[in-house]
Amino acid sequence: MDIPQAGNTGSAVPPASPEVRVRTFQSDLLSMKESGSGLPQFQTVKAPRLPVGGVQSSAIPAAVFLKVLPFFVAIVLVMLVFIGYLVYTLFFGGVEQKQSSQVATSTVNGEQEVKPAPFEPVALIHQTAFKKPVDQKIPFVLSGVASSATDLQTYGQKFQAALGRASLTAKFVEVEARGDGGESLGVADVFSAAGTFVIDGQFLAEHFSPDVTIFAYREGKAFWPGYVLTLKSDENWLFLKSEVEKLEVSSKILNFFLNPPESHGEFYGGEIGGQSVRIADFSPGARFVYGWVRGYLVFSTSYAGFVEAVGRL
Repeated sequence: MDIPQAGNTGSAVPPASPEVRVRTFQSDLLSMKESGSGLPQFQTVKAPRLPVGGVQSSAIPAAVFLKVLPFFVAIVLVMLVFIGYLVYTLFFGGVEQKQSSQVATSTVNGEQEVKPAPFEPVALIHQTAFKKPVDQKIPFVLSGVASSATDLQTYGQKFQAALGRASLTAKFVEVEARGDGGESLGVADVFSAAGTFVIDGQFLAEHFSPDVTIFAYREGKAFWPGYVLTLKSDENWLFLKSEVEKLEVSSKILNFFLNPPESHGEFYGGEIGGQSVRIADFSPGARFVYGWVRGYLVFSTSYAGFVEAVGRL
């Protein structure tokens, strides 16, 4: 039996493992010492707590606070001024305006009743509608209060008296209606005195200027009056045409004449200077003509007078 040689036994033992270095923390050694050389044990570590007040107080340094303070003060001052203005306006503002626009009257119980002050209309300043000059301008005073026999005359009689100042060579004149104080009179005053409200007064006030241009045309020895109304700048005569045509059934058309003629026939259409007009023939031989001309509504008791008026607009 062969016995293996001693020199050959070394080949049966595995070689040693390579050197492995293990890093051990001091806390692991301390744990093994305290546990009797056992495995390291986990330990709970508690960090010290900081006071909450300390964190907040250190968040905004004093230097930053000093920089913010002026802005804060400025905002507060602006708010105070605004509040003061509102309070002043609410309790004290507009006192003079309220006093000037209101009149206080005593009631039976001694209490004050506030009433609005009466409306003061703006004085009318007449501006003629004619762009070309007329032969003569004649003042025509319409008295509001009868103080003499002249004031008792009719509108037509006063108009005739004013035309008596026209020169013999004047063929087309403008008549300026004025009040007792020399102020210009508007279409409402003139039509009211003449009795020529063939169109509703409220309708006239809404769509036409309060001013009126009065003219008279001489045919032979007699004058034939007419009137020019001016549309407001934002109005269109096409939308008013049907309402104005209602005047054709009014009996007050006769009052446009200084010497009212007899009854007239039906209105019919015509054309003057390229403008459409409406005409009514009276007997004996008189005519009433009206029509729209470039933003104006013209009434005339003479066909030739209408032509003259349109030529000056």
